[in-house]
Amino acid sequence: MRKGLSFEAAVLVVSAVTVLFGASFDDALYAAVVATVAYAIIVLVSFLVAYVRIARHPERDKNWEAHARPFNPKYIEFGLKRKGGPTYFYGHQCTVRHPDGTTVTATEDREGEWASLAIKDEDSTFYFLYSKLSDHFPDNAPEPVTGRYEVTWRLRLKRDGLWREVVHDPNVSVTMLPEDES
Repeated sequence: MRKGLSFEAAVLVVSAVTVLFGASFDDALYAAVVATVAYAIIVLVSFLVAYVRIARHPERDKNWEAHARPFNPKYIEFGLKRKGGPTYFYGHQCTVRHPDGTTVTATEDREGEWASLAIKDEDSTFYFLYSKLSDHFPDNAPEPVTGRYEVTWRLRLKRDGLWREVVHDPNVSVTMLPEDES
């Protein structure tokens, strides 16, 4: 707001000075109007560019870092590590698209409760184990295989709030560990 007002004041001062040096008042006034409109257009375009960049950014929250790693030959661990940001939340959710196209979601929801999962240290990690043997994901989840997964993490930061996407990675490569031959 101050920059806008100072810009307008500068335009008026320049217009007044040009009138003092012999320019017609109409020309000075016309130049001031053109400069004001140009400034308004620049501010509007800058706002729209910033808005689109924020809305389309693939990793919307830099306070969280996702990882995926094979836990053993039958499990994949999908984790979300805190790197800063909010110190509590009311649930976390992980949606995984399997290489065969099946999409499954695991949810830890604390709806209606106080946020009992307070995070104070920087090394806090939340995870879901992906496997037919785990109860984190639904029973219709296909067996974990080597391939590319699409992973989306969402958090509920307010007690009755909506799920907010914090990390989306469309290209998570996982190589499963070999089975033991013993």
